[in-house]
Amino acid sequence: MPGKWAYSRELITPNSESVSEYATVELDGKVYEHAAVSLNDLRVVDDRGTEVASVVQQISSAIRPTIPAKIINHQIEKGRSIYTVDAGENNNSNALQISTDNRNFSRRVSVEGSNSGVWEMLRDDGYVMDFSRDETAQSLKIIFAATKYRYLRVTIFDKNETPINISSIDLYPSTVTKSQLKLLPSEITSQTQDAKIRATIVTIKIEDVRTPNSQIEIFPEIVELPMLTTGN
Repeated sequence: MPGKWAYSRELITPNSESVSEYATVELDGKVYEHAAVSLNDLRVVDDRGTEVASVVQQISSAIRPTIPAKIINHQIEKGRSIYTVDAGENNNSNALQISTDNRNFSRRVSVEGSNSGVWEMLRDDGYVMDFSRDETAQSLKIIFAATKYRYLRVTIFDKNETPINISSIDLYPSTVTKSQLKLLPSEITSQTQDAKIRATIVTIKIEDVRTPNSQIEIFPEIVELPMLTTGN
């Protein structure tokens, strides 16, 4: 929208024969270059200059498939619902997801772990919620301290509200499978050797300087590493 925003960039939506209400577009380096770090200043307008609804979603660099946990006990007492689950012998998790058909609720949740009946608190201030009006918004995932306990006790604090019905509980493994990463163009601008600390110092320039990045890969045939020798 000329005159209102300092920077603009055309979005190219994927070609498709089917008409869809939504379009997904991946942000590139040019967007990160001028946008705020939080990306809260981004707006999307159509070809008539009308602002349209949009959501900025961060895609994790890791794929975390859930693992079903077996609910072995369920009891209701003093304004709370307690679910005990068997996470299996090789449990290694740090989050869980509940499934429920209840709508319009908000509940505090605690998660405990045990192998022998003595429970250790893993998270005491979690919340699950659902708000269904014209649109539905849910948050049914609880993150807690990484644990290898076989048994987890999930307590839903209902207080004076009707208990929500949990149909299943799935766990997120704390070890994840990494998804494919994209390479960012870069250029070596200087390369020096420090004999005192026996190190090669390489300075690189990244084209998309503000594009999020998480790791670097070094190719020895490009970077001239120092040769270290030992005396007899």
